[in-house]
Amino acid sequence: MATDRSLTTLLRALQSPSSEQDASRLLGSATVLLTLLSNPLNITLLTSQLLTAPAIWFRGNELLAESRILGVFNAASLEKILQEKTRQDPTAIQAGEGLSKEAWLKAVVQGADKKSPRWKHMLVIGGLLLGFESHDRSGLPKALRRTLNSAMIKATNLALQEVKDVGDSSRASISMALGYVFDVLDASAKSQIQHDLLLPLLVGTMLFSKLGLQWGYFLGMMDVDILQDANRKFGWSPNSPSYSQMQNMASGPVFASFGGLSRLVAFCISNVKDENLVYKTSEDLVAFARSICIQWHQNKLSEVDVTEEQVYLNEDSMRKSLPLLWQILKSTLFAVVIMETSLLGRVIRDGLKPPLQAPFVATMALHTLRNLSFVAFRHGQNALSQYNYAFPQELSSRQFRLAIKTLVRITAPPSLISETQPILPSTILEMVSSRVQDASSEHLLPASKHGAGHPEPVLSAKATLVLTLMDSLPFLSVADLQEWLSLTADSLNGIHDPMMVKECRQRFWEVLSNGEMDVARAQICVQWWNTKGGRESVLHGKQRIDDGPFMSGALGEISKL
Repeated sequence: MATDRSLTTLLRALQSPSSEQDASRLLGSATVLLTLLSNPLNITLLTSQLLTAPAIWFRGNELLAESRILGVFNAASLEKILQEKTRQDPTAIQAGEGLSKEAWLKAVVQGADKKSPRWKHMLVIGGLLLGFESHDRSGLPKALRRTLNSAMIKATNLALQEVKDVGDSSRASISMALGYVFDVLDASAKSQIQHDLLLPLLVGTMLFSKLGLQWGYFLGMMDVDILQDANRKFGWSPNSPSYSQMQNMASGPVFASFGGLSRLVAFCISNVKDENLVYKTSEDLVAFARSICIQWHQNKLSEVDVTEEQVYLNEDSMRKSLPLLWQILKSTLFAVVIMETSLLGRVIRDGLKPPLQAPFVATMALHTLRNLSFVAFRHGQNALSQYNYAFPQELSSRQFRLAIKTLVRITAPPSLISETQPILPSTILEMVSSRVQDASSEHLLPASKHGAGHPEPVLSAKATLVLTLMDSLPFLSVADLQEWLSLTADSLNGIHDPMMVKECRQRFWEVLSNGEMDVARAQICVQWWNTKGGRESVLHGKQRIDDGPFMSGALGEISKL
């Protein structure tokens, strides 16, 4: 009876407009009551009221109510898990513990009714999924989890169909909820999302909306607050309006879920049916990068080189305010690179119709990265592994070799890509080969640091690149194989560590002789080894004929019997 009286009081309070502090207190009470009520109708009623109550949904801090509602059902789900774990008899419901998990979930979901828009339903179901399933909790039986996944996708698709009639806050709410819950959804559920509707909404929310990165205009607004102090040093005060605004942006729900949102964008790019959306997303990214680059160059900080910051910037800015700025820009670069990686992957995998669009997508990717290069230069080109060409020191030797071998395999005949891009496998190997000469001869990190299950031989970056060339040889076309056999042997001769040379020679011999080549390629390998100088090059290094002096008709050292 006490819970019923508390429910009546709470429902009455929810109908009156309130302050932000009162709303927070009411939601705390609602979280407790959701887990204690024993009448499913009351749980359904409370859920329905939380999605429409004037005390919660007032104008003010954007996305505050949305994130709080998500948090309420997340916290309530965690409490239900705790009740179940502390109960001695899992089948017996103790006094004050409300309903069983299955009955409770059903009652909550029924509260997401026609009185509230579909995007609010996503907050309820998303909160439940996060509470029961995030962080590998596996708090739901398979059937119940499948039901919640299905309900989330249904609410999402219906919300996307209504998106034209809602404002920026509601669009951002859809993005936020999916960004948080994306990693919890199973593969089947993800495939049922209406990607063609979701992709432009996500990109717009992240890059252009006032709740996201706002076209990068925050860089222009902060320039007004960068002032010179009495010591003739420039500073951006942590007490300035622009710093406060940037703090709010960085701590807001959209930016907080940027990692999940960028992966969700990449997933949508890979699955959209309308290929024009791939091209449109490329245009959006290059437009955003151009805008933020312009804003940066109009900012006083752009004139200060990283090596001169101690000279021209005051201590407060260096220690307090600037780290926030660079963290935002670094996260922005990371998100954009993930999206561009997916765009280029889609182009390579499927091509675009008309085919002329593919070069434009690649060109726009280069323009996008160029315009964001000021961020990469500030942190160093290798600050983000996504921004690097699969540097071997960023991975174990095995991981790097597998990645490149897979790229060559999926781009070589008889794949569809090879019909339109026949030189792509050789281009990939050329990129690897071009790095061998300048690659480090120092040992890479031990395999255990990368989490590998089996011990690997100690190798340098140079040896890893050479082994990568060897691993890829069986997938090259017959026409290209002989050239790459010789180029690979030449690369091997640049390694000087005896143990690594032995490892590479052994791997080369395995590739040539253990059946990795088909009949036609094996025949080329035999000829190359026996009559084209392959054996001498691999076993004795590349030998050079002395330039003389010789009498006419004399034999060089390598030609003597």
